[in-house]
Amino acid sequence: SDANVQPGFQLAFKEWISAKQLVEKAKETPGNVEYQVHRAYGNDSRYQLVSKWDSLGAYDDWKEATFPLFQSADFKRMLVSGKFKVNGPYVSQPPSCALGSSSAESFQVKSNCAAVWSLIETE
Repeated sequence: SDANVQPGFQLAFKEWISAKQLVEKAKETPGNVEYQVHRAYGNDSRYQLVSKWDSLGAYDDWKEATFPLFQSADFKRMLVSGKFKVNGPYVSQPPSCALGSSSAESFQVKSNCAAVWSLIETE
């Protein structure tokens, strides 16, 4: 997800992320594989919130509990046009999706294993 922060609000944005324990809470959420917040290279006002989940269900549970924070007036006030762009969700390939015991296939999916493998031709 992308947050374009108003000029001069970068410190407030970082403090808000820290005060809400956004990263820590995401990492404690069952099914979270990774969660990062970082500033975009070359743009002091653009922050990217990157998360990976082991299933769409885990992402949906986290989103239901967390997204009201992103709708708060305090959060929106820090953003250019008050908008927060959500990209994703990104769901990592669970180990059970691996093709064989030493699969070299590695990719991110936005669907369940059966749906993904049904679209991929294998030998």
